[in-house]
Amino acid sequence: MSRTAVLRLRGGRRANHVTDDDRLLLRFVGSAQYLAGAFLLVALAAMPDPDPTDHPAAFLLAGLGMMAGTMRWMAKDSGPMASRIANLGCIVYVGAIIATARPLGAAALLMLWPVMNTAYFLGRRDLVAACLVAVGSLMAGLTVNPTVTADVALQLVPTAGILIATSILVVLLRERIDRLIGDLERTASTDGLTGLSNRRTFNEAFDREIERARRAGTPLSVAMFDIDRFKAINDCFGHAEGDKALIRFANLLATECRSFDVPGRLGGEEFGLLLVGSPAEGAAAFASRLRRRLELVTQHDLTPFTVSCGIAELDVHGHDAEHIMLAADRALYKAKNDGRDRYIVAEAPQAMPDEAPSTGGNALDALATRVEIGQSAEQLSLSVTLKLDPQPQAATTLGFSTLNPAPVNASTKSITEPST
Repeated sequence: MSRTAVLRLRGGRRANHVTDDDRLLLRFVGSAQYLAGAFLLVALAAMPDPDPTDHPAAFLLAGLGMMAGTMRWMAKDSGPMASRIANLGCIVYVGAIIATARPLGAAALLMLWPVMNTAYFLGRRDLVAACLVAVGSLMAGLTVNPTVTADVALQLVPTAGILIATSILVVLLRERIDRLIGDLERTASTDGLTGLSNRRTFNEAFDREIERARRAGTPLSVAMFDIDRFKAINDCFGHAEGDKALIRFANLLATECRSFDVPGRLGGEEFGLLLVGSPAEGAAAFASRLRRRLELVTQHDLTPFTVSCGIAELDVHGHDAEHIMLAADRALYKAKNDGRDRYIVAEAPQAMPDEAPSTGGNALDALATRVEIGQSAEQLSLSVTLKLDPQPQAATTLGFSTLNPAPVNASTKSITEPST
């Protein structure tokens, strides 16, 4: 699925969703509308015609149409402005065809393509401009063409009316489709209760911000928040009060963070915040300010509550989103175990002596080496044990007890503030 870019168009819809496929389609339609007119002129000129006086003009216009169509296809800019220019130019081009066609035939129907193209891709204001240019080009072409009589001109009036009405219908349908797509995107990307980004959208934003931070060489931190004793709020005051607490904290989080930070609800009473361009120290300062602000705004509520927070930084506590989130999650639950209502900044994990910081072949080689060493130690321990104690049960217990030491937990740094 192609990536969606939201473009705010001057004179068009407030928000028009233009995908990569749409950009290719804009180039194709903009080029094809010129080439279609050019090939039609060549085909009509090649047919038997009792009045070949219009053939030189037809071949000239056909050459101009092929040139314009080729230039439109070769143009790198496939955005709205290029489409505006191509559509208005095609309308004038059709007007020139009407002025030179003998007989007129169905040449006026060629006006349908650029007008519909404008209605579908560009919106209301551009459609008004296209219709005005179309009416002017049509009237000018009919006036210049000496073979057009008043009866023929009157017959084109209903055609022009149908063209305008159809264009209005197309633009209204496209706007409705855009609204439906926008509603679906918001439903799929936001949390229904709090209005923040859901976990899927938050994770996608995390990956994008990691790539941006690496390109720009700027820091990136994540803060994970969890409402303290949230189950007690639900049990004592009901789920309605629990929802109010979630909404209250979500609104506070969205208000206190910067416009380019990314807040999100990760699930239940757990929230996350991507602090773009901030190291762990900056995230800690934000968590401190948010804690004091939360205490102030909830002190008169029926259910005042506090939050615990865990903080981790890119390339300090992990090199990808998964490991950074894991470090922040461990720091968060450390804050819970240390008494809640505090934030903890996770410290950088200590690498093993034979571990390289990079991933790939070196890490795999180190892992293979440790496995070989462990197997050799196991065989040695088992051999020594069998000599000391011929009992299989004792040998097995002694051998494996020396090979499986208890895991060592990573250290964290706890910061607790006095209540205000």
